[in-house]
Amino acid sequence: MAGGVKIYDVYSMKAYQCRDWAFYVTSVIIMGDAKLITDETVICDKVRKLGLKYFPTKEEVDAEISRDIKRVQLVEISIEHMTGKLVHEK
Repeated sequence: MAGGVKIYDVYSMKAYQCRDWAFYVTSVIIMGDAKLITDETVICDKVRKLGLKYFPTKEEVDAEISRDIKRVQLVEISIEHMTGKLVHEK
């Protein structure tokens, strides 16, 4: 993954605005390098921080991590350039 410029595109549809039939569309394009993280300590730390944001208790986070951490692949993206837009499609 590392070694060259990559382009990552995130595209999502937003809800309709009041009294408007057309979608509002957002998109983000990121250019940079992506690197697969293989250090299990770093992976566990990042997954734990993310889990604590969404799970009610630390015990639930730790249970999920101990059961499924081997299935996780963590990718670090170094952003060189990012651009985005909001389009009102009609």
